[in-house]
Amino acid sequence: MMENAYGKEHSYDYRTNLSTSDVMYDTKSQIFGKSYNDWTAEWWKWAYSIPLNKNPAYDDYGINCSSNQYDPFWFLAGTFNHSANRSCLIPDNVGILFPILNSECSYIEYPLIKNEDGLMECAQSNQNHVNHLNATLDDRPLLNLDEYRIQSPLFNFSLPANNILNLTKGEISAAISDGNWVFLKPLTEGKHTIIFEGGFSNTSKERNDVTNESMSFGLPIGWDHETRYDLLVIPSHSYINIKNFTYSSEGLISTNISIGEILKQNLIQLQKNLTNNYQSTKCDTILDYLTKSDGWKALGDSIDETQS
Repeated sequence: MMENAYGKEHSYDYRTNLSTSDVMYDTKSQIFGKSYNDWTAEWWKWAYSIPLNKNPAYDDYGINCSSNQYDPFWFLAGTFNHSANRSCLIPDNVGILFPILNSECSYIEYPLIKNEDGLMECAQSNQNHVNHLNATLDDRPLLNLDEYRIQSPLFNFSLPANNILNLTKGEISAAISDGNWVFLKPLTEGKHTIIFEGGFSNTSKERNDVTNESMSFGLPIGWDHETRYDLLVIPSHSYINIKNFTYSSEGLISTNISIGEILKQNLIQLQKNLTNNYQSTKCDTILDYLTKSDGWKALGDSIDETQS
C-alpha cells in the first residue's frame, strides 16, 4: 500500500473485507486536527462560499468537483430535486466528508431566531424528519449510519456574489447545523464509487413549497435523491501537477482546463514529450480510460516528465 502524506494508518484498501469503522472516521475522533463536529461546520462554510454557477451541489457531472478543495480533506455534496452521477479526480491523501442529508439554520435565513439555542433547536427540528439513510462504497454498504448524526458548533459563513441563497454579496451570518454524515479515510489509488441517498417523513405543504435552491439549501427537503460519485484516486503529487498540465482539446491547446471539462468532452489528451506530440483517445469517461492498462500511471508519468 502506498504511504501518503499523512501516513499508512490513514489509508485502507476498500475492496478488502473491512467494517464500516475501518473506512470511516469515528465521531469522537480528532481528524486532521479538528473534531468531527467542527468539520461539518467547515463543510457548510465551503458550500456557501461557492457561487451557484460553480457550486458542486448543483453540478450533475462533476465539472465543479474540485471547487475550493484543499488538503487534507475534500467535501462532496448531494443533489437537488433529481439524481446526479458525477465523475471526479481526487488525490490519495485527503479525507472525504459528505452529508447524506443535513439541515442548517442561520440568523439571516431565520430572522425571528435571536439566540444560539434557537438555531440549535431549528436545525435539530428539521433534521428530525430524516428517517432513511443509505450509503455504499464500492458496492459495500456503510452500516449504522444513524450513529453518525452530528450537530455543529456555532459558526459563521459569508456569501459571494451569485450565492446559493440568492442574498446580497458579503452577507455574513452565524449558523448551526445538524446532519447525518459520512467521513471517509483517504482512499487507495484507483477507481472507487460512492453512492448515497436519504429520505424523510415530512410530506407536508413545506415540501411542496420548496421549488428552488435559495429556499432549500439549509433543509433536507429536495435533497432526497441518489447521488453517485465515480472517483479516480491518483497520487497526490500527480494531482498537484495535473492542475498545471497542458491538454489538447478538439485540436486546441488549453492550459489549466478543468478535469470536469475533460469529462464533459469525453476526451483526454496525453502529452508524450515537450514537442507537442499528443495521443488522442475518445472514451466514455476519463475514468474508464485511465483505469484501463494503468492509464492513470501513464498520465502521471507524462506530467512528471514535463515538470522536470
